[in-house]
Amino acid sequence: MADKIILKSQPVEHIGPPPHIKRNLLLVAGSVVVGGLMGLLYWHWGQSDRAAIDELQRFRQQMASQCRDEQFARPAQPELNALYADSSRMQSVVHAQLRTLQRGQADCEHILKSIKSVDFPVE
Repeated sequence: MADKIILKSQPVEHIGPPPHIKRNLLLVAGSVVVGGLMGLLYWHWGQSDRAAIDELQRFRQQMASQCRDEQFARPAQPELNALYADSSRMQSVVHAQLRTLQRGQADCEHILKSIKSVDFPVE
């Protein structure tokens, strides 16, 4: 009985290493920073995609007005927007053809051949 009283009055000895509060806080802070950087990266990619899609819309408007092509007068389908945003080659060709259209030197047949060469969906 005396042993039980002694055991109850003694402090409990901690087994294992002491808790690492600083390490845990650094891990949480690092996770938050990495998550924030990933979010910032996705936001940046969305902004650059939006700028590319805006350029595609300007090209389609110029083609509809200068070349009188009805397929460019309709709104672009989401698949075309995604394809355009992911293809730097298509973006460079469309950008060059948009400059040609803006200068007023529109050779519509040449423009259509150029954009077809980069797999731009044209009817």
